[in-house]
Amino acid sequence: MNKRKNINDPEIMGKESIGRLLFRFSMPAIIAMMVQAVYNVVDRAFIGHYAGLNAYNGIYVAFPIMMGLMAIALLFGIGGSSLFSIRLGEGDRTGAMKLLGNTTMMLILSSILVTILGWAFAEPLLKLFGASEETMPYAIQYIRIIFSGNIFMMLGMGLNNFLRAEGKATIAMTTMLIGAVTNMIFDYLLIVVLGWGTAGAAWGTVFARILVCCWIFYYYFSGRVAVPFKVSMMKLESKIISSVMGLGVSAFFQQISMVIMTAVLNNVLLRLGGDVAIAVMATVFSVMVMIYLPTMGIAQGAQPIFGFNFGAKKYARLKKSLIISAVVAFSFGFVGFLVVKLFSAQLTQIFVSSSLPNGAEVISMTAKVMPIFLMVLPLTSLQVIGAGYFRSIGKVWHAMGLGLLRQFIFFIPILFILASRFGLDGVWYTGPLADVLAFVVTGMFMIIEIRKLNKNIDEKISNLKEEVL
Repeated sequence: MNKRKNINDPEIMGKESIGRLLFRFSMPAIIAMMVQAVYNVVDRAFIGHYAGLNAYNGIYVAFPIMMGLMAIALLFGIGGSSLFSIRLGEGDRTGAMKLLGNTTMMLILSSILVTILGWAFAEPLLKLFGASEETMPYAIQYIRIIFSGNIFMMLGMGLNNFLRAEGKATIAMTTMLIGAVTNMIFDYLLIVVLGWGTAGAAWGTVFARILVCCWIFYYYFSGRVAVPFKVSMMKLESKIISSVMGLGVSAFFQQISMVIMTAVLNNVLLRLGGDVAIAVMATVFSVMVMIYLPTMGIAQGAQPIFGFNFGAKKYARLKKSLIISAVVAFSFGFVGFLVVKLFSAQLTQIFVSSSLPNGAEVISMTAKVMPIFLMVLPLTSLQVIGAGYFRSIGKVWHAMGLGLLRQFIFFIPILFILASRFGLDGVWYTGPLADVLAFVVTGMFMIIEIRKLNKNIDEKISNLKEEVL
């Protein structure tokens, strides 16, 4: 009798159908991302409807700081887990254990340092990210509470990548579900029932991250993983840390570029349109994240498949994985574009109540702006897959360059040019123009990469023929 394949066995990434693998690894990530998207909607909606637009804007201008914290978690989590997948493909189990231990220690040390600095410089940072006098009290209250639970957020985010890289896609999904669902429950209790406003939103996030962190360590110490967590492997090795940071730096700078982009964008918006323009962009970003997350789920699901088959030198499977992932991501992006195009007004009203001061103006402007700013979502989805592919196979500079294209290299210069010439209208068209240019460059890199894969495939076939003869 044939035994049923264990989907948590890393070896299946080199043997099973690519389409089936991508479905098995991506679907849990997509489900988790969609739940996370629902959480983002509920969180912002609670604040927008129950705490007012100043609180709503306060959380938005504080969000770039949270993105900075995520960037550090991604630096170690993505870098470590990408190498982890490659080590599994090479059959190096000890190397994989060292990567897990060293990454955990770096997440702990960096979170402590960042928390200290964050508490000290929270106010000037928030001013940099566009906080006005009206929104500052809400923003600083929110972000200082977030810093209090920073270590749990960074550990949870960083280590969940290792579960996914090992093939534990369902467990990684469960981790995100725990965080999102408990966060929504805490938000309702603390914001709606107790009326804590922005403080309630922040404490809800912290409590949820504590539960996530406890769940991950429980799972690792339960012995149900192929590569166990060992405290002895947490002893830092400079060679491992430099390799992890070298590979994770692309994800780090991609996230940091978003922080810089948001800081510049918010200041331009504040100058041209005040807090109303900030609220409009906060709503557009909320919807963008909601639609964008399924593509991130596909990229996360594809990561261990890319990394394993690259490490195992199975180039035909690697090429097929890349093409299928790109097609699926484009399809999700196209569906997202249609949703925005058809239901922009309804999506806006989820976050902002017309009964609030300036609420009707924000709703009217956002409904017009959203379809413009997000008009090329399908192309953005392809860029995510391209950058994720290069990161998964260890091509750091390719991944970093592609990750920086939209948010930094193209967006900021285009923003200044269009805003100075066309005012707020120029701001709204900056997003799609930057997306198109980033897609063109990413497409060129991917064509070159596919040609290299074809060459490797041909050489491998030729060598096999010679061995047979």
